[in-house]
Amino acid sequence: REKSLLETDGATVTLTAQWKPVKAEFVYAPGTWEEGGAPESTEASSPAEISGAVTLMSIAGATEAGFERTGKTIDKWVINGKEYKPGTQVEISNILTSDALTDPNAVKRTVDGYEIYTITATAKWKVNQYTITYDKAGVNGENATGADMDAETVSHGDAVTLKANTYTNDGYVFAYWTENADGNGEKYANCDTIQNITGDITLYAHWKSEPKYKIVFDK
Repeated sequence: REKSLLETDGATVTLTAQWKPVKAEFVYAPGTWEEGGAPESTEASSPAEISGAVTLMSIAGATEAGFERTGKTIDKWVINGKEYKPGTQVEISNILTSDALTDPNAVKRTVDGYEIYTITATAKWKVNQYTITYDKAGVNGENATGADMDAETVSHGDAVTLKANTYTNDGYVFAYWTENADGNGEKYANCDTIQNITGDITLYAHWKSEPKYKIVFDK
């Protein structure tokens, strides 16, 4: 039968703490997923000693694992409410604190005498931002002049109104903008609105000869 600590009046009872070695394994979760299907969380990493450090999954690694969203990039990994940059090396003991070890809701299992705690890193996403640059030297633009037009920044999904050309070119007038220096591709007029940009772009100003007029004098 179980022995009561109170059976012997006045006796001193010594309790010896029993310790289990601890390891940690990491699982990465995609977080909020607004479009398309979310990939499953990754398989757990190999358990690591709590006294060691771990390098959190990089953005490239997350992409390989299928964590992709159109126009968005993983900004941080969130672990127990704290944010970490992808690719950061973190001391495991700073994550698996004494509070975490005693949390009744902690996910853990016992393997070969080790208490293995599962730490979940959840992706936090940011909207990508892209730069639109304006270049004067498109078709017939070798001699175009003027101060560089200011680049502009646009967030993915936002509509942007293109700037009106401010460059000049002797003997030519502005014709249109395209993303190709040779003039091919979709043509944009001054102040056209574009949307769904998926990366940095350079718009080249293309030029056409000024119209020439013949003056006829009538007596």
